[in-house]
Amino acid sequence: MASLDLRHSAKPPAQLAPLSAKMIRRRGMKIHFYGRLAESVGRDIEVDVPESCSVADLRELLATEYPRAANALGHRVRALVGDMIVADSHIVRPGDSVEFFPPVSGG
Repeated sequence: MASLDLRHSAKPPAQLAPLSAKMIRRRGMKIHFYGRLAESVGRDIEVDVPESCSVADLRELLATEYPRAANALGHRVRALVGDMIVADSHIVRPGDSVEFFPPVSGG
């Protein structure tokens, strides 16, 4: 009986596509809205976001899940994480409080 060499029948681990953390781990994040965003989305929502999610990724996710708010979520709307205004490149972390403020005018 011929022996079967199984060492070459499966792809070695280096050839397998790596799974990123974004593909595997998701977490709920509370997001707060103000002004016309609160009117179109709601004042407070919770969404599942991937690990290493940037504010820009979060905007895109929200625009997809809430199409009526897509225009209102533009770059003129400021994102706050904790007590700081952050850039769209900022990575949100577990436990962060994210808030979106529309432009404010006054005189």
